[in-house]
Amino acid sequence: MSSLSRRELLTTTALALLMPVAAVHGATIKGALPFVPGENNALTPVEPGPWRYFTNDEGTAIEALVDRLIPPDPQTPGGKDAGCAVFIDRQLAGPYGRFEGLYMSGPF
Repeated sequence: MSSLSRRELLTTTALALLMPVAAVHGATIKGALPFVPGENNALTPVEPGPWRYFTNDEGTAIEALVDRLIPPDPQTPGGKDAGCAVFIDRQLAGPYGRFEGLYMSGPF
């Protein structure tokens, strides 16, 4: 591997600094936002309820696991109270758990 000489380093640095920088055009927002917050990407509220992916025994085990990973203390809730088990259940029951975003038909 050839080493970079001082002359080459200075030349490439000077050329890089002399290159014109692409112009960036940005809008200035004054007065109010140009959109209504939460209008397009409104979240659907998730209510804890019956398990959608796990059985009752599996759901109880997952709640115990997330409480072990994120233990509750006097200032913050634990994993179960924060809804981690419900989040995992809903993810596995939804498109993520069905591999809908995974492209499996390529010429591998």
